[in-house]
Amino acid sequence: MEKYLFAGVIDGRNIWANNLDASLNALQALEGVVGKDKLVVSTSCSLLHTAVDLVNENKLDKELKSWLAFAAQKLLEVNALAKAISGQKDEAFFSSNEAAHASRKSSPRVTNEACSKGCFCLEGD
Repeated sequence: MEKYLFAGVIDGRNIWANNLDASLNALQALEGVVGKDKLVVSTSCSLLHTAVDLVNENKLDKELKSWLAFAAQKLLEVNALAKAISGQKDEAFFSSNEAAHASRKSSPRVTNEACSKGCFCLEGD
């Protein structure tokens, strides 16, 4: 009986883009344990909890849109990771993902300098 490990590295319960570099590192560690031929890249659960496709979101600005991944984009992430562990890493796709994560991490839209001092802040504080 053959066994496979389905690694649910893409979160199917939220709308945020995956950190592809972190997921690739996790997959490479798993690959060392189960072998490349027994590892399957997958979502953590069904994608029914996410919206279908960002293509139809015309009112979102480019920065915010780069932080998101709906079902269609999550499938692209699964595919990109599967290709990467088989030696066909799409450097442009990974670079774009890394830039989006850096943008979100440093954006004043999600970072409140006053909160970095250890206090609890609500939006508008």
